[in-house]
Amino acid sequence: MIKIMANLEISNPSPQSGFILNSQGDMLGGPVGVITAAITLSIHQQFVINIEDKLLDIMAVAVNNRTRERNYFKLYSELLEQKITDEEFDRLIDENPDEFVQERYRDYGLLELEIARRASEKIMDVEDVSDMASLFSISDESIQKCIAASNE
Repeated sequence: MIKIMANLEISNPSPQSGFILNSQGDMLGGPVGVITAAITLSIHQQFVINIEDKLLDIMAVAVNNRTRERNYFKLYSELLEQKITDEEFDRLIDENPDEFVQERYRDYGLLELEIARRASEKIMDVEDVSDMASLFSISDESIQKCIAASNE
């Protein structure tokens, strides 16, 4: 949570000036526009930071999944070139799933799905919902929620 602190210098605070202070000098109230602006700024900044966090998380999932695909195909190429055996191939994947196996599917809200949809428009080889779901590890339930929401 973000707290916005402001130092206001008020000469002659009184109910007539619109600023009310208690006996310790703490502001208890002020002009509605000033307080509303501070609250609006706080909510707006929190919303922007929340969106940025969601975007970073979603993009990290996508990049990590593409890296896992690349790692898997490099290992598979080694198998095809007979640099490793079938048993080594299987063992390496079993012992290092985070290196080779895509993240399990996640449940996303509508905001995250919209971020993923818009990002997928700019990402190479994301041609349909299946590609998008795979890249961002989107669960079928999340896609169904999105479809249901768009039908309302």
